[in-house]
Amino acid sequence: MRRIAVSRYLCILSIASLVVFGNTKADITLSQSPNCLGSTCNYLPLVISPIPIIVVSTSPYNASAGGRDFLLLVAAEIRNEINVPFGDVILRARVYKNNQLIREIQQKAIIPATLPGQLNIYRFDPGVFGAFNPQEFPTTIDVLTTTVDTSERFRNLQIESVTTSRLVLVGQDLPGTTVTVTVRNNHAQALYNVHIEVWSFATDFSKDNFYICTYGRCSGSSVVAVMSPGQVYTTTLNWRDISTGNAVVPPNVINVVAQGTISP
Repeated sequence: MRRIAVSRYLCILSIASLVVFGNTKADITLSQSPNCLGSTCNYLPLVISPIPIIVVSTSPYNASAGGRDFLLLVAAEIRNEINVPFGDVILRARVYKNNQLIREIQQKAIIPATLPGQLNIYRFDPGVFGAFNPQEFPTTIDVLTTTVDTSERFRNLQIESVTTSRLVLVGQDLPGTTVTVTVRNNHAQALYNVHIEVWSFATDFSKDNFYICTYGRCSGSSVVAVMSPGQVYTTTLNWRDISTGNAVVPPNVINVVAQGTISP
């Protein structure tokens, strides 16, 4: 496997083969520089048009840390904008309070590879307490390093369906949403270590009955050891305490990525 790391702090290599202008989807031919003696070559992603990886959205939220204290957590999603598969996309989160930088943290994606057009999801734990109101801690997210993966091991499965229904459980404070996701291995070979990630950052206050999704409440994952060609797998998630009245999170605001590898 040959992997080509991309870092904004490193030298430009093979510019002629990497710079593409004027397309929203770009085919990029990768070649190593004559000066590159190892198995990886580095270049500056800022010279590529369009930018390969963009940060689509972020979702700050908190979790109880015991007593009256709350831990700040931040989720972020990215999208691959070009026709090249990426692995080990590292994001950097910078957390501020009162316009002062208080934390900086790096994180890899939850799903191993980010294939062309695919979303991916991140979860940051900056170690910041006292976050009763996460909005008091503005956080910036940027792409620090990307790695072009030429192994061709990763495959995304087909999302067959996403359905939702109202969830009411005894003892819960507010209603929620049950999410049912069905995926299918639409490839000719078996896929291994299939990771299914489901999430939503959506919020809708447009009606009297509303829902509020953060990654902490509206997410879930499943792992399937192996899926044969054509095999279907269904997973069900219960997102609790996120809505009022009859509000239900609609399927069209829910993101699903299912990814496996062609070898164990």
